[in-house]
Amino acid sequence: KREKRKKKKEKKKKKKKKRREEKRREKKEKSRQGKMWIRERVEGEKEDKRGKDATPEYTGPVTSYTVNEEMHDFGEVENGSQNPFTFIITNTGDNPLVIEKAKGSCSCTVPKKPEDPIMPGESGEIEVTFKPKPSQAGKDITQVVTLTANTEPRDTKLKIKAKVQPKEEEEAQ
Repeated sequence: KREKRKKKKEKKKKKKKKRREEKRREKKEKSRQGKMWIRERVEGEKEDKRGKDATPEYTGPVTSYTVNEEMHDFGEVENGSQNPFTFIITNTGDNPLVIEKAKGSCSCTVPKKPEDPIMPGESGEIEVTFKPKPSQAGKDITQVVTLTANTEPRDTKLKIKAKVQPKEEEEAQ
C-alpha cells in the first residue's frame, strides 16, 4: 500500500512539474511573440503592441537637413541645475522642413521645436534643457532627443551627455 501511495504521489509531482513547465513555455512564447510583433513592419513603419503606428507614414514632400552637432557634451553639471543647449538645424533640401515632434528620452530632458516650417537653405533651433534628477547624481548620463520630421528616415536622434555632480549641500551631509 505504501509503495502504491508513494508511486501515486510521484506521478502527481511529475504531472504538476510538467504543467508548470508547459505554462512557463507558453508564457515565454507569448513574450517572444509580443517582441516579434513590435519588430514587425507594416508598410515600412514600426508598430507597437496595440497595432498603432509608432511613427505615422508621411505622404507629403520629403526634405533633408543637417545639425550643427549630433552629440553635445555638457561636461560636469550640478544636480538640479538648468542646462540649456541649442541645436542648429539647417534645411538642406528643396522643400520646407516640418519638425512634427521633438521628444526627450527622459523627463529631465525637455526639447522645444520650432513651430513654423524651416524653409530651404534656412536654419532653425531645437532648444534642449537638461535638468538632472537627484537619482542621476554621481553618474555619467546620456539622453536622447528624437526628432520626427518630413525626412527619410522620419526619426533623427540627437544626444546630450553630462557628468552629474551632487549639489554642494548633499556632499556636506
